Amino acid sequence: MAFWNKKHQSKQTFSDIIRGMQYAVNTAQEILEQHHIQLLNKYFDNNGIPITKQIKISNDKILDVPLISVINQNSLSIDEMEIEFNVRINSVELKELEDEKNNIERSSFTVDFTPNENSDNKVLVKIKFKTKEKPEGVSRIVDEFDKKIYPIDN
Repeated sequence: MAFWNKKHQSKQTFSDIIRGMQYAVNTAQEILEQHHIQLLNKYFDNNGIPITKQIKISNDKILDVPLISVINQNSLSIDEMEIEFNVRINSVELKELEDEKNNIERSSFTVDFTPNENSDNKVLVKIKFKTKEKPEGVSRIVDEFDKKIYPIDN
């Protein structure tokens, strides 16, 4: 997997690369948010009524159980991400940023991933996931439906 584009010769700064990695993490968070929205859409009809399953607990009693109450709503999220890669610093430029109070000077590194004799040009990525509890809003919805599960006469 290469980070450079041979057709496009513009130089990349180290900040560009870090922003790209941050974008990837943010996108993973958005995917997690979409997962919870799809979960609600899957277990509720278009009128907001929960999809239920009737369970017969005796000859004369049944439970009408909302399916969202019996599924696991936990999901995975990124806990830690460690990225290791080799870049060659081509140049360093001093840039000035102006804000309302003062001028800030910072260095900007122009880098490339072109292989050289000292590097095998690999990017090593380590990602640790953790189980994330369901969002508080989903917990409250499920808790309210759990309170309404009681036997009814058949």
